[in-house]
Amino acid sequence: LFHTKTRKGRHLGKLGGTARFTIMPHPEEPSTQPVPGDILLPSIDIPNLIAVDPPFGIVLEKRTSIRAWDGPELPVLKLAELLARVMHLIPRSDEIFGKVIERAGRTYPSGGGLYEIDIVVFASRVAGLAPGAYVYRQGSHSLGALEGTLEHQEKVIFGASEATGGGMSRPQALLVLAARYPDIATKYEGIAYSLMLKHVGVMMATIQYSATAMGLGSVPLGTGDSDAFALATGLDYYTQGSIGEIAISPLD
Repeated sequence: LFHTKTRKGRHLGKLGGTARFTIMPHPEEPSTQPVPGDILLPSIDIPNLIAVDPPFGIVLEKRTSIRAWDGPELPVLKLAELLARVMHLIPRSDEIFGKVIERAGRTYPSGGGLYEIDIVVFASRVAGLAPGAYVYRQGSHSLGALEGTLEHQEKVIFGASEATGGGMSRPQALLVLAARYPDIATKYEGIAYSLMLKHVGVMMATIQYSATAMGLGSVPLGTGDSDAFALATGLDYYTQGSIGEIAISPLD
């Protein structure tokens, strides 16, 4: 039913960018100013880093899912680099009806250029970062602490072990992909959720390839607990919820 309802051919519902609501909020460009109280991450020089990366073909061949979480802590510098590689802002321009529109793009595609998915970091064993849940703000390259219960933060992290058969071992860090539902649902009718799932896929691929290029371990998870995520972060279940998870760990 989900498949049928999100593709043309077997129903009469509307699909695509119908912008059916009278008000269509467009996400603002990420602010470069950190929110008071945010944790500023180490500065990352993206151009110099990617200039010495291994060839992309080699990264493709080396990419594999790694569940070895019994090693050392993940340095916060490595976490900062991974987040910056995946989420840093890239100047883009589009020409619409002869008018050039400037916008901030990313390293991965997103329907309508909406980029409705944030990365929420669950730090378990990250050297230089207290355990907890943080939202990554790419504009200011900072982490904002989220207000949730420690019990449910631990439940979210332990869920990674359950999802991968990892036993009692827990990943050093868990990146949860959290979608701001209204940002995309106000434009796309019928396909909003299926489009978010496509975005999760390209983001997971981008994270894994970036981690591989850095020499980090990663493994995408098959499922997660959205109720536990809401209680662990204080985010509203119906406004911004978890739709994907990927665990990160050092290799040595």
